[in-house]
Amino acid sequence: MDKLHRVEAAEEAIRALGFPVVRVRAHEGIARIEVPKEDLPRIVEPAVAVKVARAVREAGFVYVTIDLLGYRSGSMNEGL
Repeated sequence: MDKLHRVEAAEEAIRALGFPVVRVRAHEGIARIEVPKEDLPRIVEPAVAVKVARAVREAGFVYVTIDLLGYRSGSMNEGL
């Protein structure tokens, strides 16, 4: 349950930064953030990236990553 709360908190924080479509995937203390491909340039802008990283770490994650393939439904199942 704690994992779900961290994911929800991180997603809410990123939405508040102007990314309405976002998924945070939790992997052993790592937050893998997925946003639509058209939002990738904006989320990696240095000023925005700092805010995103801070918000996700405050939600309880140790490391923060951006998925370069962008948002896609079912991506947690890709490695299966």
